[in-house]
Amino acid sequence: MDKLKKNQILDLLEQDANILFIKIGKELIGDSAFMHHNEKELIDLARSWLKRNKQKILELICEDEKIIKLYKPLMDNTTKVQLVVAIFDLISGVLIGVSPLVVSTLLVKYGIENFCQEGYEGHEFGTNK
Repeated sequence: MDKLKKNQILDLLEQDANILFIKIGKELIGDSAFMHHNEKELIDLARSWLKRNKQKILELICEDEKIIKLYKPLMDNTTKVQLVVAIFDLISGVLIGVSPLVVSTLLVKYGIENFCQEGYEGHEFGTNK
């Protein structure tokens, strides 16, 4: 991974989750239309999009061996960047209309374990239970 992409990911990781949702909301409605929406509307739009696409994302990342190996409850920045890149690689061909990098970063910020456990009732992250 080049230094530019690593720095871009680190910058995204430092941003508040709502800022990332706003970025996704802007991507969903297009550059010119976002001026007619306030931040709350953009966040709600992005959250709705994530909810609609959650199952697809869960299927791609929650049982992936590389994701499971990289994930740790407490991660240093290098591991977080590697996890963002690993998720990006899995979802980039599937998610259309939004930046897979922003979505991947949002998932790492939120916590992959939380995301996966909420998606699969009774599912334990990193297992087939």
